[in-house]
Amino acid sequence: MPIDTSFYDKESVIYSRKRYEGIADTYIKWLFQSRRKKVVQLIGWLSQTKDTLRLLDYGCGDGIITQAIVEGYSTKFATIVCSDISSEMLRIAEIKSPSKDIIFALPQDLPELEYNVILALGFLNPAVHAAEIAYFQTHLKPDGLLICTLSSKYSLPSILGLREKEYIQKYMTYKQYDRFWQKDFEVVQKIPNGLFVPKLWAFPKLARWLQPKMEVVMSILWTSAFHEQIYVLKLKQKS
Repeated sequence: MPIDTSFYDKESVIYSRKRYEGIADTYIKWLFQSRRKKVVQLIGWLSQTKDTLRLLDYGCGDGIITQAIVEGYSTKFATIVCSDISSEMLRIAEIKSPSKDIIFALPQDLPELEYNVILALGFLNPAVHAAEIAYFQTHLKPDGLLICTLSSKYSLPSILGLREKEYIQKYMTYKQYDRFWQKDFEVVQKIPNGLFVPKLWAFPKLARWLQPKMEVVMSILWTSAFHEQIYVLKLKQKS
């Protein structure tokens, strides 16, 4: 069955404006800006040990994460590929691209390459995306990393009103995700992101000061409450 991309096509022209532009004054902006910062930091850590990397941003949206990576670490990447199911998202990403060397392709048109890093941010669910995960497994280099985000059915946003959504019902717990990945991947690192605190972002100045402090404490006490975890995964080598 063809995938309906109408929502993403329509969202493409306002995607970054709603999530990334300006100082964080909503929870959504905090969530996405925090994710971008943490992912770019991970790329910076990886780039210290390797040169001439290949990167695939799968589900790139309008390319906002790739832009940040290129701005900080362009000399570290020999090849960067951006892919999305939405042709409109890809069109906007290409217009905004800081480099003419980036390859933009729909999933079915991806070049046959192996990658040091594959990003799969904001959409991945093992219960839904088995084909995508299989693709990642066959297109990661032996020492390559998959960096992805996963949301729990027991996160606070899920508990506080979203549980009836069909896509939430397909989420796992973080412990279930861990067991799923450990079949084929080594879990190198997990980073909680996006603690949801009801009503806090009605007061943006207070929220910008309080949110990071609450996230530090809750990352120790209750990681399941976070909207998502950023997983850094290394493919296990077959013996």
